[in-house]
Amino acid sequence: TFRVAATSDAGTSNWSDEAENAPGTTPGSVTNLVSTPGNKTLALTWAAPEDDGGTPITSYKIAWRAGRGEDMTAETDGPGLGYTITGLDNNSQYRVEVIAVNGAGDGPATVINPGTTGNPTQPKTVAPTAPSNLTLTLNDVGTEVTARWLPPTDNGGRDVVRYAIRSRTIDRDGVTTSDWTAWAEEARDNTRWTTANNPITASVGQTVEVEVQADNTDATADGGTQGSLDADADPRDPGLSKSATASILAAIAPVNPVAPTVVGHHQSIGVSWVAPNDNGAPITGYKVSWSDGGETEEANVDDPTQTSYIITGLTNGFSYSVWVKATNSQGDSTPPTNGASASATPVPAPGAPRNLKVVVPPQLETDGFTADNTGTNLDVTWDAPADNGTAALRVAHPERDTNPEVPATATVPVGPATGYVLQYRTAAITGTDTCPSGEPVNRNCPAGEWTPADLGEAAVSAAIVAERKTTLTGLTSGVEYEVRLAATNDGGLTGDAVRQGPFVQGSATPANVPGAISNFDSESGGSRSVVLTWTPAEANGSDITHYLLRYALNPNGRWSSWQRIDGDKITNPTIVHRLDGLGNNVSYSVQIKAVNGIGEGPEYDSDANTAGDQDPFAVTAPLIAAPTNFKVAPTKDGNGSQLTATWNTVNPGRSGGVYVFEYKRTDDAGDSPTDTTDAEWTALTTPCDNSDTTDVEVCSIATRTANLTVDDSAANVGDTYTVRMRVFIAPSQGVGEIVGANAYATAKTKSTPAAPENVVAQYESTTKNVNVSWTGLTGADAEALTGYRVRWYPSAAGAAGSNSQATVDGGTESSYTISGLAKGTYTIEVHALNDIGASAAGRAGGTDGTVTVP
Repeated sequence: TFRVAATSDAGTSNWSDEAENAPGTTPGSVTNLVSTPGNKTLALTWAAPEDDGGTPITSYKIAWRAGRGEDMTAETDGPGLGYTITGLDNNSQYRVEVIAVNGAGDGPATVINPGTTGNPTQPKTVAPTAPSNLTLTLNDVGTEVTARWLPPTDNGGRDVVRYAIRSRTIDRDGVTTSDWTAWAEEARDNTRWTTANNPITASVGQTVEVEVQADNTDATADGGTQGSLDADADPRDPGLSKSATASILAAIAPVNPVAPTVVGHHQSIGVSWVAPNDNGAPITGYKVSWSDGGETEEANVDDPTQTSYIITGLTNGFSYSVWVKATNSQGDSTPPTNGASASATPVPAPGAPRNLKVVVPPQLETDGFTADNTGTNLDVTWDAPADNGTAALRVAHPERDTNPEVPATATVPVGPATGYVLQYRTAAITGTDTCPSGEPVNRNCPAGEWTPADLGEAAVSAAIVAERKTTLTGLTSGVEYEVRLAATNDGGLTGDAVRQGPFVQGSATPANVPGAISNFDSESGGSRSVVLTWTPAEANGSDITHYLLRYALNPNGRWSSWQRIDGDKITNPTIVHRLDGLGNNVSYSVQIKAVNGIGEGPEYDSDANTAGDQDPFAVTAPLIAAPTNFKVAPTKDGNGSQLTATWNTVNPGRSGGVYVFEYKRTDDAGDSPTDTTDAEWTALTTPCDNSDTTDVEVCSIATRTANLTVDDSAANVGDTYTVRMRVFIAPSQGVGEIVGANAYATAKTKSTPAAPENVVAQYESTTKNVNVSWTGLTGADAEALTGYRVRWYPSAAGAAGSNSQATVDGGTESSYTISGLAKGTYTIEVHALNDIGASAAGRAGGTDGTVTVP
């Protein structure tokens, strides 16, 4: 580091800014200098000098000359290791040298002399670049493709003398439908553009792909001939360029739709048509045009799947001509001069029915006794359409033929409608695996088909037209239905065809009140309480929202008020309710009924007699409450058949007492703890805190934890078990046995995971690391993993070396790198981990599992 100060008779100045440099010499010579000839070019590459002279290399100088000519020079912009010399003569050999430059100056030159074997310095003619601006055009009928292109931007040092062209076709699904055609020769065109002379055929709807190559081979040099265009020739012509490629869709504007079907309605015309041939490109929409002889109007239909349209805002009584054009990416179809249009006349027609209501029939008839709702019916009611300019109409009185008091000429006013079209279908359903038809689906059921209806005639009777109500029967309970309704009339014109107005739509789900509960049972819930359980009633098409319960002293007590048990207390398929505030050692009668969106179901009947005639049950005192905070979980480091139970101790109110455990396997973790529809309860063996034996079925009253082993021959890891425990006090001193209330808990059995397989440990000499890999667990085992533990320690007891371990988080990794190991021979182990514990060891190399670090 240097600084300078100036000195005079008056003294010394301040120091200058500092500058730094390092002592050094010029660099050494570059190595591995290689020359690659090209058209009028030499591409040079080299390696930096092994000795940079002590200061960084800043650039390289390049010099070249042909024969005794003057040197031409260049210098790289920075220490790059390559340079391309351009503008050379393909017929000359060159002397080339490269010099490294640093802060101390130029190093010695590395030279390639002309004629050097294996490192030529004479530029040469090469294949041209690909033809440019390859364009394809299609004839008017989509059957022939014309290719045009410009010459290559670089002819490779020699004039292009010809071109080669080939093609193939690809269908609309992207699948190649033909092999490449043989290369065809095209003469060079002296004009700016070259056009293929050989026609390229196409089929409507297919994509035509074309390749063109340029050829600068000199057929006259050394008496030679031009190379072969045969792709299988060996070698192919070295003067052929890379391919220019282009493709074109053989498509034209679509065929025009045939004359549409048109129907006149009130101030509107309904138009429908059949989708035409798209002529190779998908139809993107339609254009509907109409005219009454004056100005033509047009509307766009942007949905290509829609093949109908309603023209509105027309004048009744005038005839309109209607035609439709199809559109794709190539343009609009062209209607023929005749035969593509149709005519219709708007006529008065009713509007939409009003106030359409689709509802579940009432639970009872108006007399209050006769059940009307079967759960498979829907009531449909509506009001007549509003007057929209059509004449007010009347229909025959519905009782004219059956009631003698009704005159034969009696009619009833029905407004602008003389009939109705009524249709229904099942609605679309999501989130289900089975449709109403019973067919399996993928979480979705499409809407069903509308029931048939003759849209040209009234689809309901005169009575329904007059009363504007009907009932749909024979439906499926619990399945939603869509209902649509349209009014019809004759336009008020004698002898005219029936006209239909627009549809209105509603929906509802047939259902009935729920059925009666079943499998009613009860057990002690502790002092002054019982636990009631039952199997849910049939929902009958409407989800059960809650249950109602009431009870009375048996046999002559008054019934309590109905008590609502909310639906959020329901745990299907059995529900549980605790009834408190009862008298000990007193018998009660209980009634329960289910409620859904339709109403209340019948009361439980224990012996299939009169509803509510239920056998009483008794609650006996004194009772001991159930242990609180009872929990069951898989045992740590367990084998899949062990559970650990914990609870808070209880005071039995007298001396003595033990805990008794029982279990059963429940297939569904959502089952209620007291569900008895699966397996029978089985006594559990548990050691509790007795160190002398492990074959006892009870635990001391002071115990707060126990290890439980399930004894189930059909058991599998992952099965769900429900465990119940209670206090039991044996009879003594004239007092009978006392059994406490049950506490319940449910858990799935779990085990430690299987050991990883295919453990491999390899020492990497360059990094001095040991790379460990293994086959990870799959399926459910992998989903439960929390990670892997890699452990290493000296193989010989007492040997020097590292002894440690590392945890690989997650269950998806299957490799780990151990770094920084001291010399020695190590045992490598991998353990799979889950929330229960660690697996057995998977060892590298099998049972040996050793790797040596030199």
